[in-house]
Amino acid sequence: MLQDLQEFQSQIFALVSDRLRFENVKADYIKIYEDMFSSEEINAILAFYRSPAGQALIERIPAVMERSGTVVQGIIKESKPEMDKLTNAWVEKMKAKYPDPGKN
Repeated sequence: MLQDLQEFQSQIFALVSDRLRFENVKADYIKIYEDMFSSEEINAILAFYRSPAGQALIERIPAVMERSGTVVQGIIKESKPEMDKLTNAWVEKMKAKYPDPGKN
């Protein structure tokens, strides 16, 4: 059952990841920025990204994200035994709450 749940979670994660690709949400993000920022603010943001500091951010943000991801992965890895314990307890609770109807 745990393996089935993990497989299902993987399928859901893949579906959501696909739906959240930038191409799929670009129009929504444009609308959000239009609603949240004035034309002057958007121009200033664009000016920043064209500046040396903005270019440095653009250049380095992938490495920042990668390093941040590594930190998060480490935290998740350290938390895995506790997550496994919680998951196993939940599975046992569900088995007790919803016994197999074929077994009488």
